[in-house]
Amino acid sequence: MGIARVAVTRVTRDYAVVRPPLPTTDFQSSGGTLGAKTFDAFVDPERVIARYEAIFKKNSSSSATVSGSKRGPYTISGAADGDQGVLAINAKDKDGNTVATAIHVWGIASAGGGGDSIVTPPSSTTNYVAADATLSQKTFSAFTDADGITAGYSASIISNLGNATVSGSGLGAYTISSAVNGEFGVLKLDAKDSSNNIVATAVHAWGITNGYATDGSQDFSPWKLLSTADIIATTDTGALETSKAMSGNEIQFRGSVPVTATDYHPDNGCRYRFNMIDPKDDSTISAGGGSIIGIQYYFKFGTNAPSTNANFFYCGLWDGTTQGSFGGGVYYNATRIGAGTYTGITTTPYTFQAGNVFLVDIMMADDANDTSGVAGLPSIKAFDDDSTPARAASFVSSQQTTTISATATRPTLSFSGDIDVTVYYRLAYAPTTPF
Repeated sequence: MGIARVAVTRVTRDYAVVRPPLPTTDFQSSGGTLGAKTFDAFVDPERVIARYEAIFKKNSSSSATVSGSKRGPYTISGAADGDQGVLAINAKDKDGNTVATAIHVWGIASAGGGGDSIVTPPSSTTNYVAADATLSQKTFSAFTDADGITAGYSASIISNLGNATVSGSGLGAYTISSAVNGEFGVLKLDAKDSSNNIVATAVHAWGITNGYATDGSQDFSPWKLLSTADIIATTDTGALETSKAMSGNEIQFRGSVPVTATDYHPDNGCRYRFNMIDPKDDSTISAGGGSIIGIQYYFKFGTNAPSTNANFFYCGLWDGTTQGSFGGGVYYNATRIGAGTYTGITTTPYTFQAGNVFLVDIMMADDANDTSGVAGLPSIKAFDDDSTPARAASFVSSQQTTTISATATRPTLSFSGDIDVTVYYRLAYAPTTPF
């Protein structure tokens, strides 16, 4: 199959118009090699582009990696038969806002596929809409199949953000649902023979312009799972850790507890720091960049929860020195929920029940145009379950950190004792105006 070219998108922000290059595709036959990709220049008459940020998405079973910078060239390595994904670059202004996105969709057919078959797909199509608008349904034109070897069709969707889902069958109509502003991608329709080999692929590129909804629906990022694979630094002054591992989405920490029962604050635990990743686009950001005003953690204990004195689990923000804000679960003469600073947690008794989920909310914002910030006012809420949650308890700390380093602050987990926990976080952005 040849490379299909599709239409132009345009993003408007602060009255500056930046136009990305045409989206491109690179679909190879089984055993093929993907070509290096250099993105064409963006149209930027007001010169608002300050840098580029690459986004690489792939199917979950793929081991493919990408290398390159700026507009390229980018080399995709390790891709195998059946792999597919999106390589995109976000053009950013000096404040870190995405002003335009260029897209390159790639894939290698599954073994036995018919990249050189006599089945010819219809021409590629596009549907790009304004912020907050709804994508049109898509019905594909017929494939050219003189020998009638097509036995069925299989649709799949590739997205830079991963929110979108697709429903439909045959040639369509297909409905793309749940896509948000700034999301773009490709709807692929694979024609398959009776042996389930792909014999041709049709492509429909789609996207929703960057922008912010006025109803506040984009004031939070999606949830991001925290995994031990994402730990960037460990601080364990008490040598508590015996082991840590992932079981599915659950972090399983095994270790000892601090010397005394009252040493149940985050600074007494084994601390794991993570990069500040914006779940919206997987970019690494600074808490002092001005784009966020808070962070929320949503966690759920597994088999092992705090059950003896100085057993605890906290999640929060920490600058790596002495400043931070945390909330979580602790055992001190009873099971408790608590919130506070890096060195001082206050608590209220709460009996952990199977299925409980907990929400920790922490403010994080610049206090001026400098490298310091304000982190604090941590709170924790307990819910009875994760399906139809009703609040079971809550606690708000009066402690607040006012001199935290916004540039050094990172999401941090603190453990003591044997703990099994699944942890997600999301970021709160500056509110969109309802006025």
